[in-house]
Amino acid sequence: MNRNHRILIIDDDPGLRAVLGATLGKEYTVEQAADGFDGTEATRRPPPAQVLLGITTPGVADCQTACVPS
Repeated sequence: MNRNHRILIIDDDPGLRAVLGATLGKEYTVEQAADGFDGTEATRRPPPAQVLLGITTPGVADCQTACVPS
């Protein structure tokens, strides 16, 4: 188990977030965000080891969310 690694899931589909969160949560610390605004904020406290970003997530254009400087 590697609880030191935080994974951030950003997607507007609550079912997908739940499945990914339950699966990955067995091994990692998982945080979830439903839109690009919340996801962008979550990358700053502290930055996650990995980000899973939905392609059509509302709030901020996905490439803008993916390109947020650290």
